[in-house]
Amino acid sequence: MRTLRLVAAGLLLLSGIVHAAQWFMTPNDPALGVTVGFGVTYLVLGLWMLVRVSKVADYLVVVATLIGAVLGLAGLYLNPSFLLVFFVVVDLAVFAICTYLILQIGHGAGGGMRTA
Repeated sequence: MRTLRLVAAGLLLLSGIVHAAQWFMTPNDPALGVTVGFGVTYLVLGLWMLVRVSKVADYLVVVATLIGAVLGLAGLYLNPSFLLVFFVVVDLAVFAICTYLILQIGHGAGGGMRTA
């Protein structure tokens, strides 16, 4: 579980850095506000996942990456680019990992959902 959490956190941090770096490449593009916002969000969530095992962080990552993937897919339809493909692939990978981690809580080491 720890390895999966580190992979998800690393991918989230990488994606957050690339999202935020776009501001420096085209600082006068007002459309980048949402992109940079996602970058900052991903950086915060990625750091949270590295520092502490938290079910709340896992749920927030699932929600954020699902929204990011949907927006990325819409962006691909309107303006296809390799960068958007990268974002969508990373979002879906992190979404899958964190969903798996949530479902494993309480099922041995690493925690999960409880049934009682």
